[in-house]
Amino acid sequence: MTSPTHPRGIEPGARRPTVRQIYALAAALAERLGEEFPASAADASALIERLRTESGHPAPRLEDTPRRRPRSRER
Repeated sequence: MTSPTHPRGIEPGARRPTVRQIYALAAALAERLGEEFPASAADASALIERLRTESGHPAPRLEDTPRRRPRSRER
């Protein structure tokens, strides 16, 4: 669930989805759209770029986004 009061929209103390849940969600969404689930990272990148372009995303290609600085290992 998201929270309008928290900056990231996630309730404090809430767990993030697992990798398995994210893959299941992606597979369900691909099936709903009539898309084949990508077999490789290159296929996934091409599909993401195409879907983002079709939806009118302002930066559909990875090259169009600013480089993120590496996160500090300190916590």
